[in-house]
Amino acid sequence: MRISAAGLLAAALVATAASNCVVDSFELSESATPNGGHTATSSGAGGSGGKSPSCAHAVWPSAPAMSDPGGEDVEFVLAMRSVDFGEDDLSAGPTVGYDLDGRCSCQGEQASCQNAASVGEEQCDGPAGRDNVTAMIFKQLGTFDPAKRTSEAWTAEIESGDWSLLFRVRDYNGKPNDDQVQVALYPSPGLDEDGCSNDPTPKWDGNDQWPVSVTALDGGGAGGQGGAGGCGGSTSSEALDSPKYVDDNAYVTSSVLVANLPELALVLDRGYSHTILKLTAGFVSGRLEADSEVGGWSLRDGLLVGRWKVSDFFEMLSNLDYKSEPLCTDTAIYQAIKATACPKLDLTSVLAGPTKPCDALSFGIAIEAQSAKLGTIDQSAPPQSACPPATNPVGDSCD
Repeated sequence: MRISAAGLLAAALVATAASNCVVDSFELSESATPNGGHTATSSGAGGSGGKSPSCAHAVWPSAPAMSDPGGEDVEFVLAMRSVDFGEDDLSAGPTVGYDLDGRCSCQGEQASCQNAASVGEEQCDGPAGRDNVTAMIFKQLGTFDPAKRTSEAWTAEIESGDWSLLFRVRDYNGKPNDDQVQVALYPSPGLDEDGCSNDPTPKWDGNDQWPVSVTALDGGGAGGQGGAGGCGGSTSSEALDSPKYVDDNAYVTSSVLVANLPELALVLDRGYSHTILKLTAGFVSGRLEADSEVGGWSLRDGLLVGRWKVSDFFEMLSNLDYKSEPLCTDTAIYQAIKATACPKLDLTSVLAGPTKPCDALSFGIAIEAQSAKLGTIDQSAPPQSACPPATNPVGDSCD
């Protein structure tokens, strides 16, 4: 039986609620280095809690002082091919992600916000202050189904063409250092959403045309035919040039691409509910490599991080079901998930001081991406909750 990404997500949340385990405190290993080979450097934050001399904060690399001379404008598209939450081993805390709040919680530094739901249960960061409590949630999928790791299942769906995330890089000089490039992100609901009858399994040869979700375009993506697409759906070059998730001031430093993403969404399913996972205040980084096998470029040792606002978490729950039943607020499963997730809130959704209430979950995945193309625009409408208004999770809170 096929389990969709959204189904796996629901299973992971249910399994987490069932186990209701608390992550033990840990000590930072002095030999720990950031995921992806990025150097851990001090972020300069810390506030009144003071800085711990034993904690080197894992942060994204700084912009280069200047661009390398020469080179020509390069444009390419990448499709995310693998994801890894780092849920396999959390004995020392999350090892995938960045220090998003400039604090090393449980490592001699004060937490960056207050979580009334977790009094006495401080959410500990990983080595070098990495923030990624979402990894702890997905860790529990192993309890639900030990034969299938969450990251492996999500990656298998990408490999099958069920969903992906597309990166379009423009105005890049093709050199190790470029102080300004444009990076746009387009969530894709999967290759069979283009209305074509051909095999929806990607070939990963640089020619796969991944449909773009209309939710990633400003103005709704209206437009006629044209552009890179083929059969089915609409493809407007003008619409694709109006991405909602874009950084015009991204950069490449020592061949590492870094882009800031105030908001981002992942569309998790192909032909199902198009479950949307929203992130805010995020970053993407990864090492760019020329791909000699298929031409173009690839992204290695990548990280996608952000803050998952609790309001967006509840909105996503409103569109999930478990064993064919919607997760409405009057179900025991929903209440168990809420009781488990709320104590894990470890960040604010915006930059704030340590007295601000926590209202977000930290999120991080390691990613790899390969050469691809933008396809048609998928006009599928956002999912609608099956819960009646009185028990719809939308609008619920941890208060």
